[in-house]
Amino acid sequence: MAKMDVEATLNRLGGFGRSHLLIVALCYLTAFFTGMPVVQDPFVNYTPAHRCYVPSCDSSNTTYEDDFLNFTTPSEDNEWDKCEYHSPLTNETSAYNYASRPIQILASLWRDEEDEARSGGATCEADHFAVADVRSCDHGWVYDHELFQSSTTMDFDLVCDKSFLTSMTTSAFNAGMMLGAITSGVMADRLGRRLSYMLSLVLLVTGSSLGAASTSPVMLILLRLLAGFGDAATYQIIFVLCAEYMPQQHRSVVGLLINVSFALGEAAVGVYAIFIRRWRMLQLTISLPMFVLGISYWAAPESARWLITQGREQEAEIIVRKMAKFNKTSNFEIIYLYYHRSLSCDDNFMPDQSLRMD
Repeated sequence: MAKMDVEATLNRLGGFGRSHLLIVALCYLTAFFTGMPVVQDPFVNYTPAHRCYVPSCDSSNTTYEDDFLNFTTPSEDNEWDKCEYHSPLTNETSAYNYASRPIQILASLWRDEEDEARSGGATCEADHFAVADVRSCDHGWVYDHELFQSSTTMDFDLVCDKSFLTSMTTSAFNAGMMLGAITSGVMADRLGRRLSYMLSLVLLVTGSSLGAASTSPVMLILLRLLAGFGDAATYQIIFVLCAEYMPQQHRSVVGLLINVSFALGEAAVGVYAIFIRRWRMLQLTISLPMFVLGISYWAAPESARWLITQGREQEAEIIVRKMAKFNKTSNFEIIYLYYHRSLSCDDNFMPDQSLRMD
């Protein structure tokens, strides 16, 4: 019985040729893209300085810092309280000066109707707030937009009693990565390297792209779980596929540079965040370029080693011959390893020492 000696045959492809360069380019590009989602959360989930929205003082175009905060918002160590503000007194319960009523009527003409409704009839003056009484941020928050224009924390108000949801998005991604790392090996052995790579890539791109359109924290958490699974599985499968095709003398260096490419992808997110200050746009900038990897289904070959283990020697031979032709390897020969039956009763096959070149 004869089987192709994959290691010896790959070493006869003429060293590191054009086919190897194509495979390595796919591996490095994949590693670069899979590194990005791993470190995006500190930017996408950025929590800026924030305080309570004060209905009687804040408006639709309000800013984080304002003079009225001195009597509306508690402070400690020169920092405004993030979750509470002083309770406003209504006109009926405060020491209301009726002589100022005409002035307040005129002032109300320039007030936004929505702001008027939210104020509950209170006035933005120091004597209209109960300093000894505080309430939670029942009208939302005001965020400092100096560093980022938007983040998941700002859009979904993931602060105070909801701040744990920010950590849950990161935990969901890490949990997905753990599941992807555990199951990717079994999936690659059952379905093959190329098909498993494409399935994992679809999960990664879907989770990352749709994450930018999330309308709730729950939706974001589920999509981050999906993206984490796809990210870890995609990276591990392409790493294995790349290593299985590399000549033995280049395998260690190629594997090391895959990790370098992964790290460069992580660093690129920080550069993107300098110029892109809105989390949805940043998320799309990270995920949409991954669609380019879809060409790998036609460009990347199936692992010859995996095909041999599945008894598909003829397909493996076709692939390595195409690689030899693409490399312009002269006098290429496939090396076969012959087996003979053992004399032992379990009827196993034992390798012969002789090699024949076809």
